[in-house]
Amino acid sequence: KKGVHLLASAFERAAQRDPRLHLVLAGPDYGEEAALRNKLGMLTARGRVHFVGMLDGARRLEAMADADIFVLPSYQDGHPRSVIEAALAGKALMLSPYCNCPEFEQDDAAEIVPLDEVQWAESILTLASSETTRQQLSRKAQRIAAESLTWDAIGRRMERHYDAVRHSSSDLATLQ
Repeated sequence: KKGVHLLASAFERAAQRDPRLHLVLAGPDYGEEAALRNKLGMLTARGRVHFVGMLDGARRLEAMADADIFVLPSYQDGHPRSVIEAALAGKALMLSPYCNCPEFEQDDAAEIVPLDEVQWAESILTLASSETTRQQLSRKAQRIAAESLTWDAIGRRMERHYDAVRHSSSDLATLQ
């Protein structure tokens, strides 16, 4: 579901061309870690692939702070919280179209990449080599997340919606 095998293949391609790249796989492995370690054997042995498992609290924040790019090649998702957290942390986002994050897509605040290994490898290389592009993406994503995706922003939006409903209800009552 999260596209980790596609990411592993894409990273393997990209890592052959850029020796500076590192991949950190965080979150539950759903029983896939052994297969991924096998697939990424030499890169893992050379310390370029890091399996960190589930991270919470300060450990998650530290890992996010160390990242240059947040990637999620998901095959299906419902607006993952991890994407919002990465955006708020000021990370460049690289997502599949199936992450269901239209705010970032509409405002070109994320690199949206089709689920194709070659395209993911190329996008990883492009973002890794351009700090300017990463900064542009991260600034846009951070602004969008802060303005519309925090709990405070969602609460304000819901309050406006309920106020509108309440006012339209009172308008309807006066017409009867």
